[in-house]
Order: sequence, then C-alpha cells, then structure tokens
Amino acid sequence: MADSLRALEILPQLFAAALMVMGLYEEEKRRVEHNMLALSNVNLATSGFVGPEIQKMLSHALERVLSVVRMPAGALFLHHGNAQGPTSVVAVGLAENFCAASQEEGLDDHLVDLVSRLGGLVVFRDLGRDAAWAALEGEEAFRRFRQLAMGQGLRTVVGISLQAKEQAFGVLFLGTPDSRTFAAAELRLLLALGHQIGMAVENSYLVQQSARRTEELHMLNEIGRALSSTLDPEALFETILSELKRLVDVNHFYIALLSPAQNEIRFEIEVRDGVTQPKRSRPYGDKHVTEYVMRTRQPLLIRENYAEELRKLGLVSRLDNGCFCGVPLLLYERVIGVMAVQSPREGAFDAGHLEMMRVVASEAVIALENARLFREERAKSRHLTLLNNISRNVITTLNPDEMLAKIAAELEQGLDYSHIGIGLLEYSSKEIVIQAEAGLRKGVLGRRLRLDGNIVGRVARTGQMAVVSYLDSSEVPVEPVLEGSVSAIALPIVYADQLHGVLYVETDKSADFPKEEILFLGTLADLVSGALHNAYAFQKAQEQAITDGLTGVKTHRFFMEALSGEWKRSTRAGRSFSVVLMDLDRFKFVNDFYGHLDGDVVLQRVARILEQNCRRSDVVARYGGDEFVILMPETDSEQSHQLAAKLRAWIASDPVLHEKNVTSSLGVATFPIHGSTPQELIQVADASMYLSKHQGGNAVSTADHFNPDESKQWKRDVLEAYLGVTLKRQFTTGPDAFVEIHSRIEQFARKLSETRQPTSRPDGRGDHKASAESFEPLPAVVMDTLTSLALAVDAKDQFTQGHSQKVSGYAVLIAEAMELSGAEVEEIRLGGMLHDVGKVGIPELILNKCGPLNPEEWETMKRHVEYGAKLLEPLRGTERVCSMVRHHHEFFDGSGYPQGFAGSQIPLGARIIAIADAYDTITSERTYKKAHTPEEAFLELERCGGAQFDPEIVRTFVSRLRHLPNPLIEPVLVSERETISK
Repeated sequence: MADSLRALEILPQLFAAALMVMGLYEEEKRRVEHNMLALSNVNLATSGFVGPEIQKMLSHALERVLSVVRMPAGALFLHHGNAQGPTSVVAVGLAENFCAASQEEGLDDHLVDLVSRLGGLVVFRDLGRDAAWAALEGEEAFRRFRQLAMGQGLRTVVGISLQAKEQAFGVLFLGTPDSRTFAAAELRLLLALGHQIGMAVENSYLVQQSARRTEELHMLNEIGRALSSTLDPEALFETILSELKRLVDVNHFYIALLSPAQNEIRFEIEVRDGVTQPKRSRPYGDKHVTEYVMRTRQPLLIRENYAEELRKLGLVSRLDNGCFCGVPLLLYERVIGVMAVQSPREGAFDAGHLEMMRVVASEAVIALENARLFREERAKSRHLTLLNNISRNVITTLNPDEMLAKIAAELEQGLDYSHIGIGLLEYSSKEIVIQAEAGLRKGVLGRRLRLDGNIVGRVARTGQMAVVSYLDSSEVPVEPVLEGSVSAIALPIVYADQLHGVLYVETDKSADFPKEEILFLGTLADLVSGALHNAYAFQKAQEQAITDGLTGVKTHRFFMEALSGEWKRSTRAGRSFSVVLMDLDRFKFVNDFYGHLDGDVVLQRVARILEQNCRRSDVVARYGGDEFVILMPETDSEQSHQLAAKLRAWIASDPVLHEKNVTSSLGVATFPIHGSTPQELIQVADASMYLSKHQGGNAVSTADHFNPDESKQWKRDVLEAYLGVTLKRQFTTGPDAFVEIHSRIEQFARKLSETRQPTSRPDGRGDHKASAESFEPLPAVVMDTLTSLALAVDAKDQFTQGHSQKVSGYAVLIAEAMELSGAEVEEIRLGGMLHDVGKVGIPELILNKCGPLNPEEWETMKRHVEYGAKLLEPLRGTERVCSMVRHHHEFFDGSGYPQGFAGSQIPLGARIIAIADAYDTITSERTYKKAHTPEEAFLELERCGGAQFDPEIVRTFVSRLRHLPNPLIEPVLVSERETISK
C-alpha cells in the first residue's frame, strides 16, 4: 500500500518531466525550423547580389549567420575565385587589428588551406588550453591565429570552408567567449551554410567573369575594327593605346619594334606614369625583358617578385617590384616587336589580361603590316607620279636653269623632306654650286660648297652615295648644308662616268632612309643626270662638235678631219707634217687613288699645257681616255721630235702633275717617211708611243730610221714592247686569250727572224738545219713574258702558286744528277717552267673547278699540252722545249697522252719533267687532298716506276733528294697582281 502511495506521489513528477521533455522537443523543433527559415533567408539573400556588391552581401550574410547560431563574433575570408589573388575580409564583433594582422601576416591563406584540409568544418574549443592544440602548434601560422583569437576574448572558434564544386573560395570563422558544444544538427547546418555561401560566391565570380569576357570580346571587336580602319602608322599606335585603356591599365605601356638593319630597338609609343614619352631607340641587348620576349617568341606574365623573376631569367631590371605583361608581335612567324604593359602594383595583371594582350597584338600586327603596305604603295604611286611629271617637264626644255627650277617645283610637291637640293659641280673652281632647292626649309640657293667638310663635297669627291647623321659623334664631323639639319643623304649625279653634280636631302628630324627610298632617290638622280646631259648636249652641241667638253682641246673627230685635210694638202704640195701621240703614265692610279674628279683635273691640266706650249698652227686633240694627239703641219721628223721632247719636259716638271706622279709617253710619226696614209701614220705613232711606255714611260720614241736594218730593229723593239705591255695583261684564261697570245708571239717571231742573220758555215753558207736543232736563248722580253704567263696561270689557284718554279727546280736537280750538258740543263729548266703554260687556253671554270672534272672537262684540260706546244712553235730554237711541253704527260708504259708514246719514244726532258711535276703535286696541298711527306712521295714514285715514270730517272731523283738537307723547294712566289701589272 505504501508503495502504491509512493507511486502516486511520483506520478505528477513524471508527468511534469514528460511535459518538460515534450516542451524541450517542441523548442528544439521550433529552433531547427527557425534555423532552417534563417538558412532559407540567407540563401535568398546571397542569390540576389552579384558583382561589386558582393562585399555588402557577405556582410549581411555573416550577420544573419551569427544571429542563427547565436554567436557574437565572426569573420569571413574570401579569395574571389583566385587562391593567389587578393583576399577580402568581412568581420563582425572583432577588432580591426584582427583582420589587419591576418592579412598582413598571410594567416588568411593558411587558415583557408587548414580548414579545407581538415574536412571543411573544424571546431577549435577551449583555445586557452595548450595541451589540446599541441598537434597544430607546430605550424607558426596557427599559433599566431590562436594568439589573435584569444586576444579577442574567444575561447571557441568554428571554421567552415566556403566550398563550391571544385574549389574553396574562402573560410568562415564563428567565435564565442565561452566553451560551447555544438549539436550534430548545428554542425550540419553550419557545413550546409558554408556550402551555400561558397556556391553564392562562385556564382557571383562566374557572373563577373562572364560579364568581363563579354565586355572584353566586345571591346576586342571594336579594337579590331578601329585598327583595320587606320592606315597611318603614327595614328595606329595612338589608336592601340586609346583602345587598350578600355581593357587594361596603360599608365606604363609601350610598343617596341625591332630594326634589324640598325640592330636596335625603337620605341614607337611609350607611356610612363600616364605620360606619353617622345620616341626613342636603343641598341639591341641580351639583358632586357623586351629582347627576351623577342627571342623566346612567347608571351610573358610576371605577377610578383618582378626583379627576382628577371634575375632568374638572366635579365636586368630597373624596377624592384611590380607586374609585367608582354606579348611578341609576330608577322609571318617573324618577330617584329613587343607590346607590353607594366604596373608598380603586384598582381595587377592575370592570365586573362595576357590572353587579351595576345589577341590585340595579333590584330595590331595585321594592322601594322597593312599600314606598311599601304604606305609603300602610296609612296610608289607618288614617286611614279613625280618621276612622270619630272620626265614630262625635262623633255619640254633644254635650258639647264629653267629645267632645274621645274624639277625643284615638282620635288616640293611630291616629296615630304624638309629640304632638297641639287648642286652642280664647277670644275674650274672645284666647288659645288647649289642651283635648285625645294622643301619647307630653304635658303642655300646659289651657295658654293667646297669638296671637303660637307656631305655634298664628299659625294662629289668620291662619286659614292653617303648617308650621315649630324648628331652621331662616331662619324667624321661634317657641316650640314642647311643649318638645323639632323640627317642627310646625298647621291652623285653621274652620266656615263661624267659627274654633273650632287642630289642631296636633309631633314630636321632624325630619319632612316630605307632601301626603297634610296632606290627612288637613285632613280631621281639618274633622271636628273640624263636631263642635265641632254641640256648640256643641246646647249653645247656646236662647241662639242669640235671641242672636247672636259679638256677644252679639239675632239677626236675634228682631229681626224684635220689630219685628212693636212694629208691631202701635204700630198699635193710635197710637204711633210708630223703626228705626235701621247699617253699619260700612271693615270689609272690617279683615278683609283685620288678619284675621278682629280683624274679629270689632271686631264684638264695636261690639255692646258699642250695648248699653251704648242704652236698656233698645231691641232691639239683628245684622242681617247688619257691619250692626246697633236697634228704638226709643215714639221719634219727632227723638229717634231724636239717639240715632243719639250712637251714631255713641261709635263714632267709641272708641279700639279708631279704631285700625282704623272708623266707622259710620246710617239712621233712623220709624213711621208713613216707612212703614206693617215692610218699608217697613226699606227706608227701608236707603236712608237708603246715603245716609250715599255721603256718605263716619260720618254719620246720615233720611227725616224733610214737604214733598213735599223728599221727592222725598231720594228722588233716595238713588238717587244707590245709583248711586254699588252701580252702580260692577258690574264683571263680561255680560247680567246690563247688566240690573242699566239697571234702576238707569231707576229713577234716573224719580225725576230727578219733581224737575225743565218748561222754561217765555214763555206759561207747558212746552216739552217743546225740552227733549228740547237737551243738559242730567247730574248729577255720573250722569256719574261712566257714566264709571267706561266706564273699567272699558276696564280689562278692558291694551291698551285709557284708550281712551275718548283717543277723547274726539281727538273734541274734531275738533269744535273744525270750529268747532262749545260745547254740541256737550261732547256729542261725552261721546259719545267713552261710545262703548264698551255693552260692559258683552258677556260677558268674548268681550271679553277674545286671538284673532280667530268669526262668532257677532262678532255678539254688535256689539250693544255697541245696549247703550250703551239705557243712555243713559232719561236726558233725551242723545238726540244716544245717537245717537252707537249709530251710531259706521256706514261712510260704508253698509256699517257697526247700521242701514247712509250719508253724512249718519250723525249728525255719530258720524262724528267713528268717526275718533277708528280713529286711537287704529291708533296703540295690541293683542294682535293692534303700534302704528303717527301718519303711518301718517294714511295709513290718508285711504285709507279716502269708504268707511269722512267724507273732509272726515278731512282736517280730519289737518291739525289735523299742526300739533300731539305728535299722540298720553296720558290720565290710572284703574285698574279704583280705579274699582270708589269
């Protein structure tokens, strides 16, 4: 009973407890419903904000979250879709130093990563107890965060990762000063809340990115249209800058183009701190970021640690920090420049900006190329129009002054240069006179310029185009024609090697003159030169009919008419007259060393001397380039020789000509003793003049000999002169050269035989057979000429220089070892020297071919032995030498050429020369092989003994050389230049 009563007593308490549990359940249910409602309201709020209002939205969301979870403090760290980008912080209930310290010390990045690694949700309960956090205390960033949180009076902090689909956009921290425990439902609610905010941030970020991309595409489309509609390069750079301002910060921006010709970088447009800078250029360097982008041909983005990143690339930097975004300008896979933006603020540019810059660069390159092509075509059109107008004007007038005035007017309308001038050369004063000018800057018309100290004079003096920059200290200092000029180009106005003047252009700004512009100016100069020539020709037509325009003496045509008239008068009256032909010595050197201008002055000086010192009845004329001729009426041979000698002395003693080392060689011929017709007189005078030149120049020669034997000797001397001067100049090999040389030698041989007396036998009769079979030393001039020809042929190839000399030396060694007579040794020496002289008839393409000869070329090369023998055939007494030259390629076994002789059929001298030739070839370097040692050459000769070579001679030769201290001969080489110039 008592138990029943106690149960009844407890029953109300149990009922009350049940009611309390039911109340708590309903309260929890209402709280969960309230939280779910609050969560729904947060979701609605976040979905309604995008773009720049994201900060306001996050602050509102944080406040709602704190009210839902009933916690007093919280902070939201957000990365805006870029883990490396700037962090936004929203805080409620926390001091400002908490957020500031978190950002400055980089704690926000660490905390975002930490919460994400711990599963996206972490509760830091009882932060004041060190033992609870020993595992994380090893991380400095967490230790610092714990200190900051405890400094704010927080004991419990909940970290929730703002996780979207693929990445965490930040972290949400909720804090309370008490040690709070969270139910599982609350934690799930917080985790869902973090996901909701993360999704909202991601949506906002994607919307912003989409809007940005849309705007960029729109702007890029507008930029493309703007660039494609601009064809002026200067305006194009400004358009690129103005359009890029809509997409990116261009306070530090530049476009730099590569100039390969000058090896420099030209900054076509450059902005620093928002201010456009003047154009500039600098030499191409390897340590600059601009050149690095050009070399790699790849875009470059440096978002932070600018100076350090450049150092890693091996580059130098004038900035310690900042951000760089640069792209190469590629045209047909060729780098033409770089477009780049910079910022002193790190992280100012990202991959999106880099891609956008790349697209703009491709558009810019196309626009630049279109502008360049348009500019070139427009310039060509203007140039053609200008040339057409000038041509039309110059053919309508033949007055030089009027013509130049019209040309200047056309130049002013057709060209953009600030100053253009045409200066004509005044030979008498050796000055350039400005006869026409055009352009915005004028003031030098009529000015006289010397031939030194200015670009116009330099071009007149050298006859070569010149380009100068008056500001360049590295160049030879010259004065501008017009004050204030910065750059200049000058071209000679030349017609048929005659300098008329100089066309020059000066600019008041630094300018490069491209090839196309130089080509146009050259064409313009040619047009002006032709027009001037025609004007002068018309103006001086009558005068030039009888007077040489350069020297002022009579013309060749006038002289020939005067000569014909004097010959007719003298023939009728039985009177004598003389012709003196004069050629200047070393005049070519004056032209080459001092220039054609000084050469013209020399011709004028000589003409003046002749005019002043000849008789009034004499006719002085210019016969050719540097040849003058004088017709002396009623003058016999002795008188003409005396007058010619005086002329030679006056020319030799003239100080102007003496300074240039110019003298004269004169030849005299008198009618009727030296010729019965004008043509014969000219030929005799020419031959006599040649004889003077062969004697060394500065001489007078005449054919005035009455003894027939002496006349023959004179003819022989003349022929020797021809051989000594003309023949040695035939240094181009080939069939034509061979025909010319052979003809000269035949002519000389005929005249030589006329002057020789036949060998007399005791009975008084000439033994012509003995003479033909004996070796007679050739005249020195013939030996010198033939030797020079052989050396000139050797010099055609650097590997064969001195070959003939060495073969001759080795052949003499063999002949002496075989104890041959002195005459035989001399024959073999000459045969060795001349063994390859026939190569003068082989075309140079075959003679100098580096690779092996084809069968046809080899057959041509084999003819050199016949050519060589044919050259020697006309010279009496060289029969055995001729045979050596013809047969030195015969083989001992009969397999050689040209006739397949064998054994003793081959002349002894030819067998000796063959061994000497082979030995030098083996021990010398050629294009197709290296040089071998003498011992290797001995072995090769011995191996070929009996087949290619006479074995007995080989043994004699090898034995002789092995006893010499040096078995190799080193000849004294004579260069081809020296050979030809003799």
